Amino acid sequence: MKPAASTIMKEYARKECVVSLMTVEHAGGKDVAAMVVDAHLQAIAAYLIGSIGRQKAYNVFARYADEVIKPTLPAGGPE
Repeated sequence: MKPAASTIMKEYARKECVVSLMTVEHAGGKDVAAMVVDAHLQAIAAYLIGSIGRQKAYNVFARYADEVIKPTLPAGGPE
């Protein structure tokens, strides 16, 4: 896949995911949206472990935890 096509596909997938979660949150609330995110992450982890192996799957999640989740936490960690 060409780099430009890869970027377009990633951006589309991100937007599709966000819109889907916004729809779930609107219909069921934040707790339901959090439950859906949890289920999706479990499914993605299982797929990646089977597809690319446990270590590479861990590396994917660790990278995004460092880039996305940690910077949003308050100083000292979660409350």
